[in-house]
Amino acid sequence: MPVSWQDTFFAAVVETNPTKALPLIRRAQSVLESRLFDVSSEESTNPGELADLCHSLTYLGIISDCVGDERGGFLWD
Repeated sequence: MPVSWQDTFFAAVVETNPTKALPLIRRAQSVLESRLFDVSSEESTNPGELADLCHSLTYLGIISDCVGDERGGFLWD
């Protein structure tokens, strides 16, 4: 069974190891962007999923901006 975009997003958001977080965030962004393309091209687009994808991509962008300070950790550590 394929992993859902929601599972990929969740794994990226809850990762606490800075060295693992950024690759998971980048992977999640790629998966969500792919799903966003699929959803936006479907005739029977679910507006709720479309909004969830957009919000989730925004959150991943914010989190990725907070990962990888000069010490190699999260900015809030």
